[in-house]
Amino acid sequence: ARLITVVTPEDRTGLATEHSLDPARIAVVPNGVDTHGVPFTDATARATRRQALLARLGAGPGVRNVALFVGSAHGPNIDAGRLVAELAPSLPEVRFLLVGRHGQFLNARRMPANVRLLGAVDDEQLADLRAGADVALNPMRSGGGSNLKLLGYLAAGVPVVSTPIGVRGLDDAQRVVRVAEPDEFPGAIRALLGAPEPERTLAGRRLVEDRYDWTVLGDRFAALVREVLGGP
Repeated sequence: ARLITVVTPEDRTGLATEHSLDPARIAVVPNGVDTHGVPFTDATARATRRQALLARLGAGPGVRNVALFVGSAHGPNIDAGRLVAELAPSLPEVRFLLVGRHGQFLNARRMPANVRLLGAVDDEQLADLRAGADVALNPMRSGGGSNLKLLGYLAAGVPVVSTPIGVRGLDDAQRVVRVAEPDEFPGAIRALLGAPEPERTLAGRRLVEDRYDWTVLGDRFAALVREVLGGP
């Protein structure tokens, strides 16, 4: 192959090592998101949307906040969903919403009282959940590549707590995401809920617009094709 692309620098290193390739032959073109299709919700509007969301969910009087995890039926996502279920009892004031087909592989009968498995949702429902969540979670403990869910969270303006693995491929991750190890998640979530960071969420949206919008990435890939393969 004259042109090889991967979505993270870690993938480039792994591919080069496994197949004895010169890393210089492998270009990094990250995953992306259509920012025009993801509305940004600021902190004021988010508080209103959260109250409406909690009312629809029938949350009890002691539940004050919403945490969101989105994941497909992929092994690392199933594992991340289990981690959310494990930590949820330590934060009874938070309603944890697990969205996506990964929930099919979790035992619904053994979920803590403050965890809801919502299954697959359409784009409109996902936008509503992202607009009403106080915090979005990316508790990945394994896997390769990068996480599209993370870019969606950032584009929507949801404050994010992620593991180091979960921010693979994201430039300047510490500036826009609260990064914590799995056993630090309860404390990180509580800290973020106690002191929201609107500047960080704005910076996250700008980062996605500038570096991870599909239009930006398409231009980058097209330039690589012209450089390596020739053509107009």
